[in-house]
Amino acid sequence: MTIRTDIREALAALVQTALPELRAVYPSRPCSVDPEDLPLAFCYFTEGGDGDYALDEEGEAAPLTVSIYVSEHNQADAELDALADKVKLKGNELGGLLLEGLSSAGWQYGADEQGTGLASLTLNFNATWSE
Repeated sequence: MTIRTDIREALAALVQTALPELRAVYPSRPCSVDPEDLPLAFCYFTEGGDGDYALDEEGEAAPLTVSIYVSEHNQADAELDALADKVKLKGNELGGLLLEGLSSAGWQYGADEQGTGLASLTLNFNATWSE
């Protein structure tokens, strides 16, 4: 199980290197965010299933996510797009922790339905690994 922690930490370090303008990148699920801490990102797994076979080895696969947060304003989507363009993750094996390179699984903007003052863009990837 600790390999998932290693993967999240490696992804967070990669995102922080690609986006030094972020105040922080956390290897965890999104939690309480204060607007004065923005911009920031979270790197986390969204779900997991039973082990699959990958590259002739028993392994696990799950969606791996990067959520980037900025202050909500009329150009927030453009700001998020510019940040996301700097994060080059496709094909990355996170220092050999993954059996295959990351593959894109889509993205979505977060809606600020509760008036939090936050705008977000979530990048989804497929990750496969083995203990």
